[in-house]
Amino acid sequence: MLIKIDIVNKRPEVAGAPCIICGNSGYFVEFTFDDEWAAATEKVARFVYVQFGAVKYQEVTFTGDLVEVPILSSVKEVLIGVYAGELKTTTPARIPCDYSILCGKAEEQLTPEQEATLQEQ
Repeated sequence: MLIKIDIVNKRPEVAGAPCIICGNSGYFVEFTFDDEWAAATEKVARFVYVQFGAVKYQEVTFTGDLVEVPILSSVKEVLIGVYAGELKTTTPARIPCDYSILCGKAEEQLTPEQEATLQEQ
């Protein structure tokens, strides 16, 4: 599945209403970056989620505009953002997740306290 996200003025705009089914591979994010990102050949996508009450993240380094989403398990949503080089960064895009038959109990969305903790990292 392809999730399309346009990055304009450091803010993501998600096309459509994608949803990730936990425990599956084959999800990709295709970014369209505005001119500000033209010089950033290597970028890092950060995937942030709550799993069993703990805030976790995974980072995937990529070139170009396409990045594979890590396999997620037992999460209700994932925040996706990008950063690069001499520090360019985005706000997060929120993508809902549904748990699969292989997941245990799905976790809740980030609480305001968990989001504040993330901002401090």
